[in-house]
Amino acid sequence: MTESKERSESGEWTSTVSDTDILSAVDRHEPAATTEIAETVGMTRQGVEKRLKSLLEKEKVSRKIIGASAVWYQEV
Repeated sequence: MTESKERSESGEWTSTVSDTDILSAVDRHEPAATTEIAETVGMTRQGVEKRLKSLLEKEKVSRKIIGASAVWYQEV
């Protein structure tokens, strides 16, 4: 699965998937695996993981490691 992208005026690729789209997918599947989120928003797992880590730094999501997997959720 590949992420939907568009080119900016400078020619750079930009994502058409917003942070809000990703956060909605987290809410929908909470606790959400990275792959579940990726399938929901139409991005690669790696692309979603990068965006989720950015959202984690901004304290928009939280992460819990279970074994070798991570699950994502939003704290209320």
